[in-house]
Amino acid sequence: MNQLFLTVNARNDWSSTLPLDDNSFFYPGANLSWIASQTFDLSNTPISLLKFRAAYGKTGADAMPYQIYPVLGPGDVQLPYGNLTFPINGVGGYEIDNTINNQHLKPIITKEVELGGEIRLFNNRFGIDADYYEKKTDGQIFTVPISPGSGYTGMVQNLGLVSNKGIEVTVDVTPVKTRDLTWTLNYTFARNRSNVENLNGGPDKVILQQAYDAEFDAIPGKPLGVFMAPVPMYTSDGKIIVNESTGMPEVAPNKGEYGSSQRDFTMGLQNTISYKDFQLGFSFDYRKGGKFYSGTSDMMGFVGNSKVTTYNDRRPFIIPNSVVVAGTDAAGKPQYAENKTFIDEGHIDDYYYHTTNKAQVYNYIIVDRSFLKLRDVTLTYRLPQSIASKIKASNLSLTAYGRNFMLWTPKSNSYIDPEVSNFGNDLQSEFGEFRTGPSTKQFGLTLRASF
Repeated sequence: MNQLFLTVNARNDWSSTLPLDDNSFFYPGANLSWIASQTFDLSNTPISLLKFRAAYGKTGADAMPYQIYPVLGPGDVQLPYGNLTFPINGVGGYEIDNTINNQHLKPIITKEVELGGEIRLFNNRFGIDADYYEKKTDGQIFTVPISPGSGYTGMVQNLGLVSNKGIEVTVDVTPVKTRDLTWTLNYTFARNRSNVENLNGGPDKVILQQAYDAEFDAIPGKPLGVFMAPVPMYTSDGKIIVNESTGMPEVAPNKGEYGSSQRDFTMGLQNTISYKDFQLGFSFDYRKGGKFYSGTSDMMGFVGNSKVTTYNDRRPFIIPNSVVVAGTDAAGKPQYAENKTFIDEGHIDDYYYHTTNKAQVYNYIIVDRSFLKLRDVTLTYRLPQSIASKIKASNLSLTAYGRNFMLWTPKSNSYIDPEVSNFGNDLQSEFGEFRTGPSTKQFGLTLRASF
């Protein structure tokens, strides 16, 4: 008895953001769990609980509003510096959006399988909960770039199959447990691997987000969210080819790959120490690997506030291991000579800006998104019952808290918190940030009462 549990669910949605004649989508799911410790006699073992589970789920998601039929928006005239947006002097003006919407749009369907287990030992003082999952998302909705010669710049499409595989592990331990003192730790580990399986016969890539010449792309066979940007031209033996008159690297005809936003893994550690009426809690958050675009780094390089701009004490320098084109041989192949053109004081700032050194500057702008954070610290004091009873409360506590106390980042990112983004809070936010403000620390006091 009480060993095997099966839960089945089903849902059907009708969405107003999908075509009127095809706006219904159905998605079922099932969860099966087996409490093995109820089946076997484990009384002579340290096992308090042994549980296995399996789940299958299908989830649907609709489109964002206004992606079906053509829409009008407020007129917006782009200028070299800024723009003019209607209404102007009380006069309204509208224009057709430059994206072709899709009257045959389908919902996004995600199918997921999950296998997991939980074991608890020593009267629940030690526990491990682990999961493995595989997930496939079909028909993600993207705005695909098209030729501006059509009068539009993009077209809304259901495009692509994206897979995700990963593991999640949680370990909780109670090292100390006495009448007055309790110490608990909770550790989490997660690792996810995404892959763009296909784009349904569409383009070779879909640009998810971009800034200047940096792209954040969906490319078949690669993780979702690959950074592509200009790279230098090299000789066959690995020397950088520069412009003889400026000394700046020549830009290769095709963009190169700078990595993806996908992390190697993430970890978290939560500590809670309780002593009589006091409780101290603090947590660390560690995220390893992945890249992000930093507009802050771009600007700091241009104005000379970045550490990388102190190279050679800001004195003239020649790009190491560089050559210039010195004509061609009889077969028409280029010949090279040692580069002797300096980057002088008047152009050092150009070397660290995206408009004047496209070939190399993205090494400083697309940076490692790893970080370690002291995420939060809380100190709680439970007031005596004699005080709580005066307001007829069963419990009264005062908490002092702080969030985002400390942040450690790799040497390649001395610019900004990798979690800061002004590109929204969805997939596009994984692109990074564009000259946004720094993250904030929070401090406060909380009074809680239970009645």
